[in-house]
Amino acid sequence: MNRFQRWTRTVLPLLLTLMFCACGGGGGGSPSTGGTSGGGTTPSGFPRITANVMTFQVEDIPPPVLAAGGNSLVVVNIADSQSATPITTATVSANGTSLPYVDSLKAYRGWLILSTGDSVTLSATVGQTAYSTVGSVPPSYPQIQSPQTPTIDVVMVDFDRTKDMFVSWNGELPNGNFHYAVAVLNEYGDLVWPTNGSLDSAAIGKSTTIPGTSIPSNFPYIATGSAQSLTIVGAASGSTLTMGAFSGSRIFARGSQPPLTLTSLKITPSPVSMNIQKQVQLAVVGKLVEQSTGTQVQDLTNRVVWSSNSPGIVSVNATGQLTAVSNGVATITAQLNGVSTTQTATVFQPGALPVAGDAYAYQMNASHTGSTSFSAPLVFPSAAAWTVRLPDSVSYPIITSSSVFVLATQGQTADTSGVSMYAFDAATGSPRWGPVVLTTQPGANFAYDQGRLVTVSRNCTMQGFDATTGNTTWSVNLSNESVWSCGSVPTAYRGIAYAVGSGVESTVFAIDIASGKVMWSTKIIADGTSPAVTDDGVYVTGYLQAYKLDPYSGVLIWHYVGPGYGGGQLTAAVYGNQVYMRGFARTPNLIFDAQTGIITGTFTSSAIPAFGNGVAYLLDSSNSLKATSLPGQAILWAATDPGSIVSAPIVINNVVVTGTASGLVKAYDASNGSPVWTVTAGAPMIAADEVNLSPPVTGMAAGHGLLAVAASNVLSVYHMTGP
Repeated sequence: MNRFQRWTRTVLPLLLTLMFCACGGGGGGSPSTGGTSGGGTTPSGFPRITANVMTFQVEDIPPPVLAAGGNSLVVVNIADSQSATPITTATVSANGTSLPYVDSLKAYRGWLILSTGDSVTLSATVGQTAYSTVGSVPPSYPQIQSPQTPTIDVVMVDFDRTKDMFVSWNGELPNGNFHYAVAVLNEYGDLVWPTNGSLDSAAIGKSTTIPGTSIPSNFPYIATGSAQSLTIVGAASGSTLTMGAFSGSRIFARGSQPPLTLTSLKITPSPVSMNIQKQVQLAVVGKLVEQSTGTQVQDLTNRVVWSSNSPGIVSVNATGQLTAVSNGVATITAQLNGVSTTQTATVFQPGALPVAGDAYAYQMNASHTGSTSFSAPLVFPSAAAWTVRLPDSVSYPIITSSSVFVLATQGQTADTSGVSMYAFDAATGSPRWGPVVLTTQPGANFAYDQGRLVTVSRNCTMQGFDATTGNTTWSVNLSNESVWSCGSVPTAYRGIAYAVGSGVESTVFAIDIASGKVMWSTKIIADGTSPAVTDDGVYVTGYLQAYKLDPYSGVLIWHYVGPGYGGGQLTAAVYGNQVYMRGFARTPNLIFDAQTGIITGTFTSSAIPAFGNGVAYLLDSSNSLKATSLPGQAILWAATDPGSIVSAPIVINNVVVTGTASGLVKAYDASNGSPVWTVTAGAPMIAADEVNLSPPVTGMAAGHGLLAVAASNVLSVYHMTGP
C-alpha cells in the first residue's frame, strides 16, 4: 500500500506495553459461549484478554514508523489469569482479519486500515470458549495545543530536559466515555512514560505534566489523542479492548540535535468542492530539512495560520475546518514562519434531479438499481419498433424523451477497435447525429445528465458532449503518474460526473459536467469500478475494499477492508439503504448498510441485480433468474431458460426483463416468475463484461415507454406502452 510508509519496529513494543484502564464508562461485548462470573476461584487457563488498537492519522504518524499494511496496529495479549503465562493456542481476529501469534512479542498482532469512527470487532477463541467485543475508533483526533516549555520551535518541541513538560489540548473529547491519552516513546518506539503503562494516569482532564527526567534525549516522540476502554465480558477481570486515535510530534531535547528548517507546506485534500452548509477538514503537512538527518514530513494542521480570502463563500477556523457559506470560489491559505501555500475551495450547488423517465446511466440510474416505472399500462409487441445494425458490439442504451444513445465499437474485433457514439430518434430510429469517434483504441463507456453526455475512454480521456448536436463541449485527461487506465462505466448525477481510474493507485474523480473542471479527486485502495451515486454518497467497491465518499468534496465517510473474500471491480448497486458489492473472483458478495458501512448480509449473482418493490432479481451460477425477498433473501421464485439467460435483468413496473444467449428478450411476472412475453432481439445477447473494458459494457434500458436492447451489434427498440 504505497499510500503509507512502513511501520517496522517502533510501535509494536509500545502497544505491548499499553495496558489501558477503563475510564469514563464504556460497554463491552459478551462471549458467545462459556465464560465465568461471580465469585469463587478462577480456574486455571481462564484468560485475561487485553487488546489495544492504536490508530494514527495517515499524515501524522511519528516518523519513521507506520504499520505494515495499515495505519492502525492491533495487539492482543491473552494470558492465564492465575499464572500470567501467555496462551499461544488461541484463535484471534479483528474485523475478520486473522491475527497470528508472534512469539517474540508474546502477543497476537495484525494491522488494519481505519478511520475515525470505524468499528472494530475483536474475536478470540480460547479452548472451546469464544469471546467477542466491539469498539470504535474515537470520532475525532483531539489536537495537542502545545507542550508548555520555555522554548517551542514551530515544527517540533524544543525541550529543556531540566524542566517538566506541560501538555494541553484544544480539542474536546467526543463524550464522557473517552479519556485523553499521552505517551512518550523513545527512538525505538518503546514506551518510556508513563512507566506503569497506563495512559489513564497520564492524562487527567485536559492537561498532563511529564517529568523532564522521563524524556530521553535521543529523538523521542510524543503521542497524544483520546481513547476508550471497553470491558470484555466473560473473560477474567481486567480484560479490555482499548480503542485510541492518536497524533504524534517529535521532541527535540535541547543541545542533542540541530533543529529542522521548514521549507514547504502542502494542503490536503486538494482540490476541495463543497455543498452549501457542509464542512470539510483540511490538513497541512510541512517538509522539514536538516543537514545531517535529511528530510522529514510533519503534520502542522494546528500550527499554521489559516485564512480565507472570501469568508462569505468559504470560512475557515483555526484548525483548518472549512464551512461552505454561499456559491462561489474562495482561496484558502495556510502560513507558518514565512512559508505559505494556497488552494481553492469551490462551493457547488447541486443540479436538478434527473428527468423522470430518463434512463441516464448503466442499469438506468445513478444507483444502478435497474428499475423504472411507466405511467401507462404495459403492452408486449410482437416485434421491435425499429432496429439499427452497427459495426460491432453495442453498449447499454441511454434513453431520453427524444433520443436513444449508444456506443459501438468500430471494425471487425471489439478488442482492437475504437469506439464511437450514436444518437437516434426515439420514436423512429432515424439518425440524429453520429458516429462521433471517442477513441481509436478499445474501451469507452458513457452517462447522461441534463442534456449532456459524458464519456470516459480507456486511456482516461473524459469528454462532455451536447446531447442535441453531438458537439464536444470539453475534454479532460484524468491520467497521471499513478493512474493510466480508465474506461469503466462513469456515473452522472445532478451536474457531476464520477469516474474511477487505476494504475499504481486508483482514484475517484468528480467532474463538473458544465465546465469539465475536476472538482475533486480521492485516492482509494481498490481496483477501478463504476461509482454508484445517491444524494448523500458516492459508493465505490473494489477488490476487498468498499468506500463511501461525500459527493461534493470526496471526503471519506466510511471505508471497509475485506478479510479475504468479496470485492472485485464490478459495478455496485444501492437499494433500500443497502449497498450491494459485487466481485468476479470471490463469493459471496457483501451487503453493507449505506449509512454505517456495517455488513448486513451476503448475496450471489452472476450479473448486477435489479431491484423493485422490496425484491432483488438475480442471476445465479446456472444462469437462472430468481427473485429473493429483502432483506431476508428468501427465494420467491426461479425461472430457468434453455437459451441461457445472460443479460442483467431490469424491472419495468411489475415485469422483469432479461435476455438470452440465443437472442431472445424475455419478460416474467415479477410477483410469481411466470413468463409473459418473448420476442427476438435480432442477434445473440452478450453478458456484460465489466472487467476487461475492451468493448463497451452492454445491457438493456427502459424509459419513456420504450425498451432498448443491445444484442451483439444490434440495437432494437420496443414500444412498451400504447399501440
